[in-house]
Amino acid sequence: MKDLDRRLQELKEALLQIYGRNLFRKHGGVHAAFGEHLVKTGEIDARFHRYLLDAFESGLEADYGVDMVPNEEAATEIIRRAKEFLTEARSYLSAEKSKGAIS
Repeated sequence: MKDLDRRLQELKEALLQIYGRNLFRKHGGVHAAFGEHLVKTGEIDARFHRYLLDAFESGLEADYGVDMVPNEEAATEIIRRAKEFLTEARSYLSAEKSKGAIS
């Protein structure tokens, strides 16, 4: 889960860099900027913002939750969402490249 959260964080930052946004030192800043610059503008569906927030929370629980019991069903859902997000991000980046917005 920790590796998945790190990869999603990197992907969020990459998407934000397209718009010349600064990199952020804390997850909260990235989450907020992702929502403001990609979701509120309608460029990325809002469900992906929720997916990212849920995955981040699950990662925190896995790292620091004293009574956390691994749940295969929840992990499978997070992985499914991550794959869906990755597909959406690739599509978005491809469209931006076609428009000449990125190289």
